[in-house]
Amino acid sequence: MNHFKHCTTLYKKFTTIPRSYQIRLFCQQSSSPKTKWRPSLGSSNYANHWRLDRAFSWILLGVLPLGLTYPCKALDVIIAICVVGHQQTGLSSVVTDYVRKDLLRGMATKAAHGVTAGLSVATLVGLLYLTFADIGITETVRRIWAVQPKESNV
Repeated sequence: MNHFKHCTTLYKKFTTIPRSYQIRLFCQQSSSPKTKWRPSLGSSNYANHWRLDRAFSWILLGVLPLGLTYPCKALDVIIAICVVGHQQTGLSSVVTDYVRKDLLRGMATKAAHGVTAGLSVATLVGLLYLTFADIGITETVRRIWAVQPKESNV
């Protein structure tokens, strides 16, 4: 019951002041130094990370239709590198934003970044193997799309 009284008194106090002051007060409270939020230690510049992710997206936007229209190993290699780069930047952002930095003195974040790097390397190796030792990425996608469903005799 004490928590309820505290919340109601805060609500009454908060609703009696002007809206602009409410916003300013909220911003000051949410950015107080007492909070545990801090910028990530690994990537201090989100703008470059975002630009790299957008560059991979734009390259994929042009290369995927071209590769599906005219399949060749050079386009498959570009697709493999861009897919893995886009995957790595995305997963790295998720780890940076959502893995707690104070858990096990930062070892959880480092381990999660290591796992994402290992996953990206394994994905790149698999896609390059598919490109050079098999039919290629784009030809695989074309064959999957060309599969006809079985007709049933019902």
